[in-house]
Amino acid sequence: MFGLSPLDPPLPMPEGIDRSGFKQLFACYRIDSVSAVFAGRVASHPQRVVAEGEAAFSVGDGRVRIQQRFHLEVENRPLEKFVVQVPSELSGNVQVDLISDGKTTSGFVLQDESIVGTTPVDAMRKMIVFPVPLQPDHYVLQLRYEQPWTTSVERGPGQQRLVVPLIIPLTGEFSGSRLSIAAKEGLSAGLADSMRRVWRPATARSSGASDTQDLQAIQPSPLVVIEVRWAAPVVHRLRIDSWFRSNTRIDCWLCKFTSAREPLRIQLPLRARETLHARLDAKPWRAMLTDKDVLEVPEARDQRTLELFYEVPLDSSGLMTLVNPARPTDEVWVGETYWRFVFPETRHLLWPPGELQREYRWQWTGRGWGRVSREIETLNSIGDRGENHVPDGAHRYLFSTLGPPPELRIGTIERTWLVVTGSGIAFALGAAFFKLPWLRRREAYLAAALILATIGFLFPEPSLLLLQSASLGLLAILLVWALKRSLVFYRPFLGPSAGLGSSISVSSNGLKGSSIYRHSSNRSRTTLGSSRAAMASAGHVGAMGPTPAVTAEAVSKGSSHRPGDSVEKPTAREA
Repeated sequence: MFGLSPLDPPLPMPEGIDRSGFKQLFACYRIDSVSAVFAGRVASHPQRVVAEGEAAFSVGDGRVRIQQRFHLEVENRPLEKFVVQVPSELSGNVQVDLISDGKTTSGFVLQDESIVGTTPVDAMRKMIVFPVPLQPDHYVLQLRYEQPWTTSVERGPGQQRLVVPLIIPLTGEFSGSRLSIAAKEGLSAGLADSMRRVWRPATARSSGASDTQDLQAIQPSPLVVIEVRWAAPVVHRLRIDSWFRSNTRIDCWLCKFTSAREPLRIQLPLRARETLHARLDAKPWRAMLTDKDVLEVPEARDQRTLELFYEVPLDSSGLMTLVNPARPTDEVWVGETYWRFVFPETRHLLWPPGELQREYRWQWTGRGWGRVSREIETLNSIGDRGENHVPDGAHRYLFSTLGPPPELRIGTIERTWLVVTGSGIAFALGAAFFKLPWLRRREAYLAAALILATIGFLFPEPSLLLLQSASLGLLAILLVWALKRSLVFYRPFLGPSAGLGSSISVSSNGLKGSSIYRHSSNRSRTTLGSSRAAMASAGHVGAMGPTPAVTAEAVSKGSSHRPGDSVEKPTAREA
């Protein structure tokens, strides 16, 4: 038996924990038998709200209609209010609706966020208060408003830049935003060039009208700059396939466009006129060119498809290659451009061009690192007639951008030079590792790892290509290391011959009982006398008379003979 007695006061919460998200209730007891203290807490997890934004612009005469949707994921605790930031450029009224389980509830208003007894914290901070707190679930908060604009020129060829405000959520975590821009008949609207670093083409395309531009951003943007044009041709989506050969480049050009009032004009690259072939709406079409290599397509109210094929010389210098494709002229509005580079099996792209966004990623394919392209979902939205099938083994790189295609300088390299460079670097580093002892220290390993990691972070694609091509150099240095560790260089032992008549130098040291054969200090060879020295020594011994130390056994003891072996007698000449 043991008793439980309550403790007072309760144990405090640890430091560093947000107490606002907890309901704290402690019950503390002491078990008298072992003097142990146990603390229990009844609490809930902190509130978590995830907001994903979605906006749609509809550009008309004199106004822009904006509809924003915030997809809210409320977790753990009910949500009583939702705080947003309203830009000062917003001049119209905002209608707020709440959608839950397919039902729409209206009547919500934006209120100034204020603290009791003080002035408003920030004039741009507004909040939406829910009469009934939202229980943990999925909700859609919809905001609709209009932004007026006035045309600075009369209807006709012209262009105007507009600044459209967007409401930014401040409650919860922001997981991304999507934006679609559409225009009414006779107008074309798209994102300005200054906004291309914030907004990118959306990965998944909607099934709406072809003149709708779909964009996405990973961070909120309170202001969006768009350009509105009227009575100008619009290229909704453009696709270019550039096939690189040894000395030439072949471009396959496909676009979907509308030109209700003016013809579509396309500027061709130099020396493309001679090899130009065109098709309009899948039918052969004789292109009409001006003196400045500008192609003109007649106006039409319906959407049309234009295909161009031409071959131009390859302008390359060393590793850099200039790529200048056909592009619409300045008055034409271009929505999105997809550009695919196709290289032979023996040619590689060193790094992606900075002006384009790549539509592929590097990942492990089972046998090594390789590129995985998103061509299926992107190119199918533009149109693939199946005529530009890429053969097996060819290297292809897909990129995208907003607006017309830019002029590029890309870096390419042949496989032979890539393998030679990568293997040479690997072999040189491996040889230095075995030759220089200080490279085998831990400090050198750490410095090499930091240098390789930095280079790989700054230049990921060239580093990966060099790493894959360095296998031949690594194999060579491993082979050298294996030979150094396993091979034994055999050096034969030069001993005396079996007979006593061989040229053995018998010195006075041998007569004193020491070894007859003198070896060198490094033990690599045996010092052997000449036959003349042996004869002179034998004559000297004969003059002194028979000596017990010089017998057949003594000679055989210092030579390779064993006792009891037969010994040849010296010839008369030797005696």
